[in-house]
Amino acid sequence: GASPSLVSISGMTISNHSELQVLFNTYDVNSYTDRTGFGMYMLVASSLTVSDYSVVNVSGAAYTISNTVMPSAVPTNMPLFRASLPVTITSNSQFLISNNKKTISSATYNGLFKWNIVEALSSISVTGPNSQFNIIGNAMSLSDATLTDVNDWQALSATVI
Repeated sequence: GASPSLVSISGMTISNHSELQVLFNTYDVNSYTDRTGFGMYMLVASSLTVSDYSVVNVSGAAYTISNTVMPSAVPTNMPLFRASLPVTITSNSQFLISNNKKTISSATYNGLFKWNIVEALSSISVTGPNSQFNIIGNAMSLSDATLTDVNDWQALSATVI
């Protein structure tokens, strides 16, 4: 299957007045068939720590997906940000996911369909002072689509927050 990730890192630490900007990127998928699983991510990390006046910003992205078929019972995962281990934002730091757009049209997905903005498979911890985790102004549109398995549209999916 295809799993195009714009940024994919195992352990990631942004600290000491630093920034990670993932801005104005696009995925455009048209007339595509995948029988073995499909994933599209802007940012993937096993663990992520943002600390000491630092910023992670995932903004202005566009997913446009049309005329796609996933004929087998395989998962389709399309969160903007995915982490498998703990996400920690602390000490005047910020994680911002804003003004991203996902559009799917004319699609058939026969497996698990995950459409989250953020998928954290472990915990998200936001501690002060003045730390923020913001999901703002994102838009998701699905039209002329057939989903035959479980579909998950939560903006934020995490085990513990």
